[in-house]
Amino acid sequence: MPTVLESEPNVKFVIAGDGPDVQPLKDQVARLSLEDYVIFAGSVEHSDVGNYYRMADLFVSASDTETQGLTYIEALAAGTKCVVYSTDYTEHVFLIIRSLGVHSQQK
Repeated sequence: MPTVLESEPNVKFVIAGDGPDVQPLKDQVARLSLEDYVIFAGSVEHSDVGNYYRMADLFVSASDTETQGLTYIEALAAGTKCVVYSTDYTEHVFLIIRSLGVHSQQK
């Protein structure tokens, strides 16, 4: 995040959802003095999830255990570009998505 802020000083990083890693993430944000740039939205109502994807310029997931690709599909359905952890599974998910005519970029 500090590296991103060097070129994009107005960036905001929104973390939606709860789980066992929220407190360690909050601790890391405090340790790095990033409180002005990271928003912890907490648990999000299912009916509001699409709004979070639509407000984002980019969906980022470092999950290497995503089992269905649902978050990627939701993000792309909202028109949000994705940056995801590259595995054989994610390659397959994005191959299917491209075959359906949804464009995604891979680097």
